[in-house]
Amino acid sequence: MAMKKIKSSLEIALEKIGEVQENREELEKLNHEKYLKAASSLGNSFLENKINKEQLAESIHRYPESIREKALRIFIARLVEGINPSNTMGILEAITFLTDDAHIKKTCQKTAGLFQQYLEGVAKKKATLQEKLRHILEDKLAQEGFRGSALAGFNITGTEQWQKTAALLEAEYNTILKDFKETILQQPGSRESE
Repeated sequence: MAMKKIKSSLEIALEKIGEVQENREELEKLNHEKYLKAASSLGNSFLENKINKEQLAESIHRYPESIREKALRIFIARLVEGINPSNTMGILEAITFLTDDAHIKKTCQKTAGLFQQYLEGVAKKKATLQEKLRHILEDKLAQEGFRGSALAGFNITGTEQWQKTAALLEAEYNTILKDFKETILQQPGSRESE
C-alpha cells in the first residue's frame, strides 16, 4: 500500500496563490473584453450621431491604459466599416482628433483632400448633366407645345444617365477609400517607415 504524500502548508499556499493568479488573469481578460466591446459600441454611437469626437476622447481616456490603444484601434475599425459619402469628413476628423499616430493623421488629411476634390467633381458632373438633360427636355416639351417653367425643379437623380454616372462616382469614391482603409486598419508596427 502506497503512502499518500501529505502536503506542506507551503505547498498548499503556493497552489492557492496559483489559483488566485489564474483567476486574476481570467478576470483581467474578461474586463479587457468588456472594454473592447464598449469601444465597438462607441463606434456605433458615433456613426449614429449620438456622441461627438470630444465625448469619444473622454470615454476612451477613462479606459485602463493597458487596453486603451487596442480599444482605440477597435473603435477606429468600427468607424472605417461604417464610412460612407455622407459621414466621411466627420469620421476623418474624429480619427485625426483621437490618434497621436502621425502616419494615420497624414493619411486622414490626404483622404480629406481627395474627398473634397471628389465632392467638387460630383457637383460639376451633376450640374453638367442637369444642364444637358434640361436642354433635351426643353426641346422635347417645346415640340409638344409646352413653354415656360414646365421644367422648374427638374431633378436628374432618377434618370438613367444619372444612375450610370452615380455608379462611376461610387467606384471613384471606393478607390479614394481603398488606401485609407488599408492604412488605418494596419496593425501598429506593421507599417513601413516613411
